Amino acid sequence: IGNHALFFAKVTGAKVLAFEPNPEAYSILEANVALNQLTEEIDLHKIGVGSGEGRGEINNVSDINLGMAKVVSAEGGSVEIRSLDDVLGSQHVDLIKIDVEGMECEVLKGARGVLERCKPLVIAEAATLEELSGIEHLLRPLGYRKVQRYNDTPTFLFQYGFEPRAAEETYTGNILKSVEGKMSPRLGRNSLWRCREILGPWAGQGRNLPDL
Repeated sequence: IGNHALFFAKVTGAKVLAFEPNPEAYSILEANVALNQLTEEIDLHKIGVGSGEGRGEINNVSDINLGMAKVVSAEGGSVEIRSLDDVLGSQHVDLIKIDVEGMECEVLKGARGVLERCKPLVIAEAATLEELSGIEHLLRPLGYRKVQRYNDTPTFLFQYGFEPRAAEETYTGNILKSVEGKMSPRLGRNSLWRCREILGPWAGQGRNLPDL
């Protein structure tokens, strides 16, 4: 727990803000940060991140993989939810890394001010074509596009500095229309390679991606 936070703080010397709403995972994260003597470099927040202020509950908890848990909105829930715009205020951000089990779009909706002001790199997981299309729907009009793909559960690097396009013109949205009913919506390694003739370079792990 906290692998990326520890790496960025210890190896690159970055100041890190880490968000973990799951109490069990937070306790492990807190211990790992202390063991690595990074309490000054990593600012821990025991909250969920979403499109705005609210409450939620931890769902899909697994004893095998704490990373599978997700926060779902619930009135009066035990988890505090805040937006990145609210938490960060005027702080500058160079990179936003998001892995929230399908809630990436909610995080991005609450970070629009930060994205427009700081234009950080964005790393986001997208386990399905629908999730990726949703992320692109939010980021492409702001001048972002995906430039690389990593991991077995696809994780994409988005970079600012390209001509903004209307959300409906996203590459993934067009893919969804063209292959509707022809392939599994899951973006696992096997389905990606089976559909490489459709997806082109986008299917290649670690490859640079075209401006599509």
